[in-house]
Amino acid sequence: VVIAAGFGLWQAFFRAEQVFVVSDPGVYLQYGYWIAGHGTARIPEAAAAFGGTTGLDFATTGFTVSGGVITPAFLPGLPLVLAGGAWLGGLGGALLMPAVLGGCAVLSFAGLVGRLCGAWWAVAGELVLALCLPEVYVSRTPLSEPLVQVLLLGGLCLCIDSLVAPRTGSGDGLVAAGFGGLALGLTVLVSIG
Repeated sequence: VVIAAGFGLWQAFFRAEQVFVVSDPGVYLQYGYWIAGHGTARIPEAAAAFGGTTGLDFATTGFTVSGGVITPAFLPGLPLVLAGGAWLGGLGGALLMPAVLGGCAVLSFAGLVGRLCGAWWAVAGELVLALCLPEVYVSRTPLSEPLVQVLLLGGLCLCIDSLVAPRTGSGDGLVAAGFGGLALGLTVLVSIG
């Protein structure tokens, strides 16, 4: 927990603030911010919101236009999580969510390594993942990979727990298996790849 919390704080301190839609992080952030403010992914095409200038092209990187509606080209999983951050702390809260997700991803990796290899290997595996550059970079900006890691690795942890749960009449193993399957299934809302 200490390594994951330290990693999350480190990422929050060095977070990237990609607000403009130039690449994926900007699209994710704008999509999540829109959901937070309007509760829907359907964005009306309204030139009046931009001063009524003619000739604006709303079909930009990450967005398509059809029938007067601007539709984001990404899955809604990460934008929904970013919307939660925006509800809690505005744009700053949304920009902190990648660091929170990165810390949770490192922690869920430690949980999986601990279940498969033992407690000491969990600490070593968590530390190695926290220091790997790909993990550092994707946890500083709104990208879907850390959320996929949380759902995938957390779901695998729950599935493993369901297999080793005591066989009592309480059904704890079935509950863990159900939540594990739900977490694994929800990865499709974040990334099809």
